[in-house]
Amino acid sequence: MTATRLDQVIIGTSLAMQTLRDAVRRAAVLGGPVLIHGPTGAGKELVANGLHAESGRHGRFIACNAAAIPESLFESEIMGHVRGAFTDAVRDRPGLLRLANCGTVFLDEVGELYPSAQAKLLRVLDTQDVWSVGADSSVHLDIRFVTATNVDLARAVELGRFRDDLLHRLQGLVIHVPALRDHPDDIAQLTAHFTQTIATRSKTTPIILSPEAMERLEQYEWPGNIRELRQTIEHLVFLADGSVVTEDHVTRALKRGEIPQAAGRCHPSHLSHRRKLLALLAAHAGDVNAVAQALGVVRSTAYRRMRRLGIDVPPRGPRFREIAEGDVKPDGTNGTI
Repeated sequence: MTATRLDQVIIGTSLAMQTLRDAVRRAAVLGGPVLIHGPTGAGKELVANGLHAESGRHGRFIACNAAAIPESLFESEIMGHVRGAFTDAVRDRPGLLRLANCGTVFLDEVGELYPSAQAKLLRVLDTQDVWSVGADSSVHLDIRFVTATNVDLARAVELGRFRDDLLHRLQGLVIHVPALRDHPDDIAQLTAHFTQTIATRSKTTPIILSPEAMERLEQYEWPGNIRELRQTIEHLVFLADGSVVTEDHVTRALKRGEIPQAAGRCHPSHLSHRRKLLALLAAHAGDVNAVAQALGVVRSTAYRRMRRLGIDVPPRGPRFREIAEGDVKPDGTNGTI
């Protein structure tokens, strides 16, 4: 049987991946908004892209990282603006929503939206009418909204950081993307895909992994999920330089991001940053959002720093209803997940 696009981007034969593909196919034909929940690096955007491909919508798939848009620019970037609406508006700009008309707009990290942006998004979801900044009238669009997050939005609602009414509209259907550690049986197939993809791109022969090297990959926890696996394979190509990839190559590749330590002791700057983060966590009762604000960074950056410095902050588990009863509920580019 010829593989569909969804089979080509969601790689794996495990029960978790089969369940994910089934959920995407069902959601694609049902229409309505979809909220994709899963850990960072698990491939949420690729799930969204596959959902769009399966839906049959003839418009474009437009992806946007909601956390990367400054509050002052959100309305202009998403809704668009007309010439002369403000000082720098030298020409009309359609905005992402108009570009996605008759298609799908994907908003990643939707949990990081500013309150004012949440209110604007809520209005569009309610009416599908888009007012460009400075326009005299609205335009009615046919858009399917797909959003993604790696945080517990229900908890964010309880803390007053996310609108309850917006959450209800976004989670018409919820799809869970599992962490790689929850489907390790797919690591070998994913590795084969990435090695072939890299070889095709670089016009070289695919690397070969020894059995010990593959076993090392399968035993690793993969905190960065499939994105980390892909990056590790790319680094293994560099380390092996045409030879067979050994267990030592894999060990070195997995340690490439670690901060060097001397004689078993932390580097002074490492220790200083760790103490600062621990003090901020204590001062804010473990609230990572507040810590990120104090550091002047987004929350995902704060999490990365804590992981790098060996600070364990247990994640809050998702509390979303399943897309359909009976679905497996796991805890979690070149284009695959």
